[in-house]
Amino acid sequence: MGCRTRRPARQLVRLTRSTGDVSPTVEVDGASSGRGAWLCRDEDGRVSSECVDAAVGAKQFARAWKTSLDVQDIEAIRRAIDNSPTDE
Repeated sequence: MGCRTRRPARQLVRLTRSTGDVSPTVEVDGASSGRGAWLCRDEDGRVSSECVDAAVGAKQFARAWKTSLDVQDIEAIRRAIDNSPTDE
């Protein structure tokens, strides 16, 4: 999504967003339903920071999830990505 590069599914990470009572929740590669946003993995199996930055800058998360995002949403995305396990 961020870098707009086509890759095999195993090289991608799916993020989904749900709105909670307190703050939005972003799931990374979890068994979650809803609209997804796909990002590239880097060589270490983690979400590519370049891909995230490109997606945030181009407002692609808002487009993929069909909603407007605020600073709290972007922080939730970054927290979820920072806490996500690597693909090994």
